[in-house]
Amino acid sequence: MEIINNIDEDNKLKELIEGKRVCLCGPASSNKGTGYGNHIDSYDTVCRINWHLTGKNGWDENLNSDFGKRTDIMFSSVVTVFYSCFFNDIKKRYSDDSIYNCFKDLKYIYFVEPISSIDFQNYLLNEAYKGKSFVCHPDKYSEKMKDIINNFGAINLNLVEQNKFYCNKKYGLKDMINSTSSSGIHTIQAILKHNPKELFITGMNFGNFGKGGTKESMYIHGGETHKKFMEKRKVVNMISTIHTNQFTLKLLKEIFDYYKNIKLDDLIRKNFYK
Repeated sequence: MEIINNIDEDNKLKELIEGKRVCLCGPASSNKGTGYGNHIDSYDTVCRINWHLTGKNGWDENLNSDFGKRTDIMFSSVVTVFYSCFFNDIKKRYSDDSIYNCFKDLKYIYFVEPISSIDFQNYLLNEAYKGKSFVCHPDKYSEKMKDIINNFGAINLNLVEQNKFYCNKKYGLKDMINSTSSSGIHTIQAILKHNPKELFITGMNFGNFGKGGTKESMYIHGGETHKKFMEKRKVVNMISTIHTNQFTLKLLKEIFDYYKNIKLDDLIRKNFYK
């Protein structure tokens, strides 16, 4: 696909992904009871998204049987690292009492947003996160990351805008002004760029399989992570549309059609992509 072809190759992602069996496991509550844990951990490389946890106070060992426990690559957005309420907790993940201690053995962190792009930095300042509490100015993100890990990378494209343009051109979808593709889709695109032998996708239900719902109902830990940077009422009551807008669902299904190395779990195949 054109968008994926335009993503720059990342040497470390290539090392960890190319020709290997890769699992992408998200935080969807629908994975509870699936028993996929050992299967997830059997993959050569296990990827997760946005520092999502399976429990309120960290990784819930009682759910290892459903979500596994390994993480090799963390695919991340800006907000889930540089927002003040997250940064120090992630920085302290080597401490046994850190809620992010489960990610202490990460091999790589990759941003699915172009944190080095001046245009993207200006977008953060003027639009997306204006007035929000971040640990530093966007032009200091790369330097600040050294407090967390030396080994990290970032995508070269603003996939939100690229995906909108592609879908508008291909499907003629006009009502996309307030729509956005998710970090999950961006992660899938970045992994596919680096040619895995197999990409197994689980723990992702794309907004209750396209039906929508509150963040609290969609995530295994009841949206606890989101409560750190959103008003609790929005987590509990606001219907999330980031995973369920029309162009997101069309784009996902096109990706699944195109890439034959993708393997979807039973829940996704039964409820979303039949």
